[in-house]
Amino acid sequence: MSEKERMRKIMSKGAKTAVTVITIIVLLVLAGAVLLSGVYTISESEQGVVLTFGKPTGKAAPGLHFKVPLSRRSIRLIQR
Repeated sequence: MSEKERMRKIMSKGAKTAVTVITIIVLLVLAGAVLLSGVYTISESEQGVVLTFGKPTGKAAPGLHFKVPLSRRSIRLIQR
């Protein structure tokens, strides 16, 4: 095996590894963004209504909450 062939083999393995690492990083960033999009807060002066696929399914008390992205939504109602 010539020196050129050995270098090509080493370079191709490095390129495949780099693509794999970049793919994993991108997937982790996307997963983190989806998880963080499900976090919401309701302040003490508000009351929340939880909607699942557009239908009211419950109340959300003041505080930090997590919702399943895309299927649930919360609406804040200000209490006076």
